Parts: sequence; structure tokens; C-alpha cells
Amino acid sequence: MDELNKALTTATSSGAALLPEDLEPAIVEYLGRQMPLFSMLPKRTATSKTHEYTVRTAVPDAWFEGELTPANAAASSYERRSVQLKIARVWGGVSGFQQRMSEQFVNALATEIEGSVEGLAELMEYAVLWGNDTDTKQYDGIEAFIINDSTAQKTIGNGGNVNDVNGVITLSDLDDILDAVETGRGTTNDNKVIIASPQMISKITGLQTKIQRTVQQIEFEGGFRMATYRGIPMVPSGFVRPAGTTTSPDVTATAAAGGSLADDTYYYRIASVTRYGEQLVGGEDSATTATTNNSVALSWTADSNAVLYKIYRGTTAGADNLELLDVIAAKSYDSAGTVSGNVTSYTDDGTKTPVSSVKPLDPVSSVVEETLFVVNLDPRRGAHLVGNMSPLGERLDTFVSYVPLAVTRSSFDYMIESFHALVVPQPTLHAVARRVRVA
Repeated sequence: MDELNKALTTATSSGAALLPEDLEPAIVEYLGRQMPLFSMLPKRTATSKTHEYTVRTAVPDAWFEGELTPANAAASSYERRSVQLKIARVWGGVSGFQQRMSEQFVNALATEIEGSVEGLAELMEYAVLWGNDTDTKQYDGIEAFIINDSTAQKTIGNGGNVNDVNGVITLSDLDDILDAVETGRGTTNDNKVIIASPQMISKITGLQTKIQRTVQQIEFEGGFRMATYRGIPMVPSGFVRPAGTTTSPDVTATAAAGGSLADDTYYYRIASVTRYGEQLVGGEDSATTATTNNSVALSWTADSNAVLYKIYRGTTAGADNLELLDVIAAKSYDSAGTVSGNVTSYTDDGTKTPVSSVKPLDPVSSVVEETLFVVNLDPRRGAHLVGNMSPLGERLDTFVSYVPLAVTRSSFDYMIESFHALVVPQPTLHAVARRVRVA
């Protein structure tokens, strides 16, 4: 709050308010303190609302040749990709004060801005980890990039896969996960972070202390001190451990006309993805397809906390036998982009192929199953944010803009917005370890 107070007033005798641009560095600094991942992720200026970037998919091959062999033209191969920037906003205001920069007003406004930035930090951390552009107002996060790239869904040494550890975390598992993302020349030395719940970090730290006297720590910009594993900082997050009691809805499944599903009995469950990540899966139901009824209509009661739904399907009952069928938006929007309703139905017509390596977080276990992320931060090939652009297409100096609004009815109102997206050029350099437990 001290930095915001300083930004809201000048050191001159007039005590006049500073320009909004002077607030933005203080807001960005506070955002970084609230969300360490924001500080860690490299940032680039977007080229346009639809930001194009290039991924090198292969390097030139070298080979032995004869003394007089002519030069051979061999170039790297590249692939062009794009990501669309999205708008993240938070609104706030202070009312009931004289519209002048008195000490009381500054303190109240600084407190309100502080709370708004905390809310923006929560939204951005959710988006970086769990965002999915199946909701047109969101961009893809780390998990969505990996789900959409089958080569990023890798096996680990215990015979499972990174997406489905399904057991208590061990140092061997963690080693296997880290080894799985160090797949290219030079990637071993790339900066990375492990994102885990405080409980999971405590578990990993405890495992380390059994074999070494001191757990190494690293101090990161902004005053953060983080425990490390193999020299990789472990960032605590409240967005990777689901709540003990799920709000995910119970599903009702009914065979319906049309579709291309084979004649069989299909089992379904739904998991809500809230602003705090994927939650434990809801109750199961099944439907049997036959003859002309080769699709399944699903329905449920809306979860008011959900921003996405994950739909799981299998041909045998039980969470261990289900696979991720689809990710859908939990909200519907009107033409202005304002939330207008809740999504409460889905039809499985057989056109989607489930991702077999992604299984739901099961509420049956006595210990909560959670998720662990490994993120590569190399500025060339790792995950990075693109933005520094306003919704009007103007280049900005920061990822966050402070916009004062009209003063009306004794209220001083403002908006804080960020126009940005996440770019993950090589999903194979990242990992989402699902269904890990601390005990």
C-alpha cells in the first residue's frame, strides 16, 4: 500500500495527484508480489491482437562429407502459430469522500486498488495454468497447450504418464517428470519452475530432508524465498489443489438419436474448473447406445463457481476408467460479451476422441488428488506472456493499465485492465502431473 500511496500523491507542496501512468508501475510491482509466476514469466510486446510467432520444429542436420563435396543447402524447419490476446479487467471505486486528495481518501483508494490487483492476480494465475480458449473470452493456459499436443503427454519411469501419476509423490517420480521435459539440446539448463500446492511443496521438502541436511533455497526478485528441487524453484499456488468438497455437478446421461457412437454402454462424469483450478469430479451416470440412438445427451445443474467444465467418458464405471472427452465453457455470453447464462448440457455424438492420458481427480480417495506443473521459462522456447498493448491497439509500456473513470455521485471510479495472452511454443518442454497425492 505504501507504494500505491506514493504513486497517488506527489512530493510537491501542492499535493496534486499524479497521472494514471504513474500508478501503473506500482500496480505492476504489486501484481508481481501477489503472483510470483507473473514476475517469472518472460514478457514480450504483441505484434497485434492476433499475435503470430514462429516455432523451430527441426534444426539443420550435419554430416560427414568428402573433401570436395559441394555445399548442401539444409535449413531449419519452422511452423507459424498464432494466439489471440484477451482482455482481463477489474473495476473498483471509492465513494462517500470529498473528491480531493486528502490523506483519508488516498488511503481508501489505495486499499481499493490493492484489492483489485489481488483479484487480477488470481484471474491471471488461473488463466496461465488452466485457461482454455474453448471459452472465447479466455486464452489457452499451460494445461490446454499440453492437452492439445499429444507429444507433450509423456510417460514416466513408474510405468504411468505425466498426466496420471495416480499415487503419492516420490522423488523418483519428480525426477522422471523433470527428465521428461528436458528433451532438447540445451533444455537441461533452461530456467524452470515447479508449481505446486504448499502441502505438496512441504511433502517434497520433507522427502529431501531425509537425504540431505539442508534444503536449498533461492531468493527471487521481489523478496520471494523459495525452496528448490534440483535447483528449480518450487512456487506455491492455491490453484492446483482442489477443495476437499467438490461443487462439480452430478451428470444425467440419456441415449439420443443420431451420432456415430458404437453400440455400447458409456459412463460419464463432469469436473468443474473454477477460478481456483480443476475440482474433484462429480457423480457418474451411464447410457447405452444402440440402433439409431448413437449419441448421448448429458445434462446437469449449473455450478455457479465453474468457468469451464471437463467432460470425462469411459466404457467401464469408475474414475480410473474415464478419459477426458472435452473441455467446454461453463458460461454463455451475449453479443456484448457479458455473461448471459450457464451451460447445462452437452451432446456426445462420437466425433470427439478422448485423451486417454487425462483422467479425473477422484473424490473417493481419502487424500485429495492434486496437480503439479513444471513450466519452462526460457525466453526463446519457454512459456511467455505477450501483451503491452491496449484494446485499441496502442503499444503500452506495461502489461497493466490504470484507467480513471468519470467521477459521479460522490464516487471515484476506475478500471484496471490487461490485454494479453500466454504463448507456449513447445508444449513438450512443460508438464502437468495430475492425480498426485501427499499421503
